[in-house]
Amino acid sequence: MQTVERAGGFPTAETIQKPRHTPGSLGFGPLFWAARDAVIVIDIPRIEMIFCNPAVETVYGYTPGELEGQQVSMLLPERLREMARGAVRSFMDDDRGRLELDTPMEIPSLHKSGEDIIVEFTVSQLDIPGEQLAFVIARDVTERKRLESERDALLADAQATLLKANELAALKSDFVAMIAHEAGNPIAAISGMMELWGRDDLQDDQRKRLSHAIRSEVRLLQRLVSDVQNATSMDRGEFSVSPEPVPLPHLIDDAILAMKDQLAMHAFTLEPVPDVTILADRERITQVLQNLLGNAVKYTPPGTPVTLRARSCDGHVHIDVIDEGSGISQEDLEHIFTKFGRGRNATGHRVPGMGLGLYLSRGIVHDHGSTLFATSAPGKGTTFSFDLAEAS
Repeated sequence: MQTVERAGGFPTAETIQKPRHTPGSLGFGPLFWAARDAVIVIDIPRIEMIFCNPAVETVYGYTPGELEGQQVSMLLPERLREMARGAVRSFMDDDRGRLELDTPMEIPSLHKSGEDIIVEFTVSQLDIPGEQLAFVIARDVTERKRLESERDALLADAQATLLKANELAALKSDFVAMIAHEAGNPIAAISGMMELWGRDDLQDDQRKRLSHAIRSEVRLLQRLVSDVQNATSMDRGEFSVSPEPVPLPHLIDDAILAMKDQLAMHAFTLEPVPDVTILADRERITQVLQNLLGNAVKYTPPGTPVTLRARSCDGHVHIDVIDEGSGISQEDLEHIFTKFGRGRNATGHRVPGMGLGLYLSRGIVHDHGSTLFATSAPGKGTTFSFDLAEAS
């Protein structure tokens, strides 16, 4: 039996003496040399390779002669060498165990070229009297792991694509249902009013009120269709604005006139409007103001104060639409400008609507070179703001 002196469970350079063995003395026949996998015999106390078959060159790039007598650590990346030494020290200090790793393991390794490779190996302890030797079978699985990684990536992409397709299908279904719901209300209202219209006992003032109500429901349907068309155009990059000089008071009047019936249900205030001319697409900015005023009356109880304010400053006009309602939660503020994003009322319920108004408004304001943003806090009301350039 050969004795090896160790310092702290690890051999020193002065105590290492290379063992003298032949393949026959280790019990290996011709199959040892003909094996397609790399076979390495390691002197465990010295962590030294004492025999290698020719297949080690296909795995590590070294010939058997270049590896025999060398430390196993030369086949490991620098980051793993100390860990490997520690594992051997622990094994040497534990007299109860045997070195058995019959289940294949994969470990990063180092090729002679300096490239990192992945090696799959199994380890068994050889039963040779007076020796502590390990029998290692190693196989380069770098290419297999690369293919597995590519396969996993392709599978993940396919799953993501399927998930997106399912989400789009669900969105389409929700969109169709939403359109049917939003269009159904005014259609049902018009249908009911037309039945009343046909009554012989209808008074002139009643007929006039019905006519006004029918026109309101028709405008609602037109607005619904227009919003969907505009959102589609915006998504396709076909939406455009045509800014031109517009007197600010005229633009404000357009918006208030279009919203007078809804605003009549609230304590509406229009602060003095600067007599300036701005660069704006009159129809589109009127649409933005209608959306903002409409949101203010939709999301607040009747009688709630609503204010429209415009201030001229440094060549721009800053416009605010302010309500004193229950406010918008931080969670809702993050998505109210997204397509189909809708806020909630004070009781936490979704308010009817397509969720396109703010999405379109932000796009319109963006095309005017500005940003539509909201400031709010629960219980403190909400302010929507944007700027427009004054005409020079």
